[in-house]
Amino acid sequence: DLEHLSWLTRLPVPTAFISSAPMPNRVHGDAGRFAELSLRSLARQGCRRIGLIAATSTQTTNPDGTRHEDVRFLDAFVEQAGLCGLTIRDAWIVTSRTAWNRSNPAVSGERFGYEAFLHLWAGATRPDGLVVWTDAEAQGAILAMVEKRVRVPDDLRLVLHKNAEVDMVCPYPATMVVTRADDVARDLLELVEKQFAGEEVQPLSLQFSLQETGR
Repeated sequence: DLEHLSWLTRLPVPTAFISSAPMPNRVHGDAGRFAELSLRSLARQGCRRIGLIAATSTQTTNPDGTRHEDVRFLDAFVEQAGLCGLTIRDAWIVTSRTAWNRSNPAVSGERFGYEAFLHLWAGATRPDGLVVWTDAEAQGAILAMVEKRVRVPDDLRLVLHKNAEVDMVCPYPATMVVTRADDVARDLLELVEKQFAGEEVQPLSLQFSLQETGR
């Protein structure tokens, strides 16, 4: 987060971070690619109405005035939905910036995902496809689906984020968009090695892969 980065970036040694902050020595998720993989998967499954649960930052800009990474993610999601011919509505996009849930650092990702799904499912209209970012929010959303006896894939088709090394209990068939710790470690080390060699560094984007799961 920016509070810790304010002093970590001043360390007199090569550094590399997993961060959404606008800095050259960072590793970050490719928001556009995540949106593309998720929405194309749902379109292939026949979905037409798409929802999103994502615990994005309440910030819209970085301290230097640039657009925050999470805002670019939402922009990419809306753009990709249009390219895939999918319908999205504000009521189907639940983030920490939406009015019903003001940001609270004490709320866990699992709780956010749980409450977000209950809010979405109580709406007058519902999507037939849902994307959940990140894996913590996905676990909470899954619990809420079980509680509401949602039939997957009859009522809803799912695309969930997953870290490959972290187990996720999911009783539903779902498409997982997977990130791997090995990729993160490799990219962080590459940034540090380039700095030791006196080379200029640029941000590195994490790669995602799709994984289909059954019950």
